[in-house]
Amino acid sequence: MIEALTKFADRQQTPSDPINGPPQENKTRSGAVWSVEGVLLVCIIAAGICLRFTHLDQKVYWYDEAFSSLQVSGYSPRDAAADILTGRVVSSGEINKYQFPTPKSPKTATDTVKGLIAIEPQNTPAYFVALRWWSSLFPGSIAAIRALSAIFSVCALGAAFLLCREIFPSSPRVAYVCVALMAISPFQLLYAQEARPYGMWCAAATLSSALLLRAVRRRTAAAWALYALCAALSLYTFLFSILVLGGHALFVAIENKFRFTAAARAFAVALSAAIVSFIPWPYRGQHAGAGNDHYSLGQYAIKWVRSIGILFADFNLRKETSRWILVPYSFLLLVLLTACGYSIYFLCRRATPTQAAYVLILMGSVCLPLTMLDAAQGSSVSLVTRYIFPSLIGLQIAVAYMLAMKTDASCAARSRGAWQGSLALILALGLASSVTMVRANEWWNKDPENYVQAASRIINSAKAPVLVVSDAWFVPMLSLEHKLRPDVVYQLTAEPQPLDIHNGYGTIFAVKPSLHLRTQLEKNFTLELIDRSSDLWRLTPARSAPEVRDSQSQQKAGSDEQQGAQFRGR
Repeated sequence: MIEALTKFADRQQTPSDPINGPPQENKTRSGAVWSVEGVLLVCIIAAGICLRFTHLDQKVYWYDEAFSSLQVSGYSPRDAAADILTGRVVSSGEINKYQFPTPKSPKTATDTVKGLIAIEPQNTPAYFVALRWWSSLFPGSIAAIRALSAIFSVCALGAAFLLCREIFPSSPRVAYVCVALMAISPFQLLYAQEARPYGMWCAAATLSSALLLRAVRRRTAAAWALYALCAALSLYTFLFSILVLGGHALFVAIENKFRFTAAARAFAVALSAAIVSFIPWPYRGQHAGAGNDHYSLGQYAIKWVRSIGILFADFNLRKETSRWILVPYSFLLLVLLTACGYSIYFLCRRATPTQAAYVLILMGSVCLPLTMLDAAQGSSVSLVTRYIFPSLIGLQIAVAYMLAMKTDASCAARSRGAWQGSLALILALGLASSVTMVRANEWWNKDPENYVQAASRIINSAKAPVLVVSDAWFVPMLSLEHKLRPDVVYQLTAEPQPLDIHNGYGTIFAVKPSLHLRTQLEKNFTLELIDRSSDLWRLTPARSAPEVRDSQSQQKAGSDEQQGAQFRGR
């Protein structure tokens, strides 16, 4: 793939490049595509691609992914609630009706789009429609559903290669180093294995950025039409693409010295076409996603440092992680932050003004507007790392440029050796983090409270037949169902509706029951809290066991109810 992209990029170079200047021959041996270092980088890239498709179904299919599947099925939350939150016994297959589209389903892609418009208009439809088609080819498979994001992530690597070749046409090593960094980046891998639109957005935003430079350089109607098409696709993939396109507009304005030249007019036509094509999407300004938490300035800065750090190293650290691990990791984050800062400085000093401007604008196109929004509203949208994907790609390009130039054969041997060691260390950190992530059953971005893993282990080891009851919001139950045995059955309701539970089951569990439901169940069952982290209770029929109540549960009923209310309010 890399060799093909190299040939394609080389064919696209012209003798006169208005953006980057005339291409210059790289006279150093480091410019050879298949040097020893080049082969090692390609091996790293191949390893990163393989990791994207490894253990795709191992981690929890968490809340956001389950809700994505509900949207893809074409059914609305109201449809699902009216069917399964009735107190009747439902099987795993009946629940999966609201997770995987089937040939017999009366719902179509039109219903998927209507559901997004009604519930989540901030999520534009391209990914969800593509996922509906893809999941219909592989029904009932979480690995297959996540594989689509992995494919888009691989496409993003190709788009990044083309982007670097457009920005630095005389330095092909920058493209190889950048793709290698992205291939084993824990952050990139994290969302390459998640059934959400971020992998597709990364590919579309990166490719549109590359096609802009190509259109400015070639100055043909076909090149501008291709850019407009990709820009429109990016908008229909994720709403924040409008910020990336705003950065493109700023670059074109600066490059043309704010004059309405032929290139500026061509860009205005292409951008207008993309925006006009997006006008039919009925976004009404609401945002139901993450980023509503409030942090102090110090907490805000720490989280920003962590967001940058997981580009290169991520070892699943949580609040309960030992200080013996947190302290050295914090030091590592500071080193990585310093390296990123130096990379930006080096880019501004060494690259041409146009090259530096393009990378800096890409870096700031999303994160700066969101940071200003946070400052004005007291929100934390910019701290949601997946929302600033294009900005982080720009940062990775800056780091790749610095490392590629510092390890060039034209540098002094001693200095080059030190920087080669730094490059090897960064790649080793990323590869170690990525391998650890792929092999793990749990990670910080999925199942944050760890309730699915804890509950599923207990329920799957129980005596069959197993009944699970709950009056919690049903989407988390969809997430839990994916981890349970297919023979488990469910009785679900919505508070304060009662449940009529019949005997005859080997084991009965209640998951996150409200205080109202626990009070009702205690009339006929003895309740035992067996896992506090997942709020999991075992029910024993009262006639076959003494009526013993868990005194601890009575003492902390109020706190349990408050936790349950917070969970259901998500």
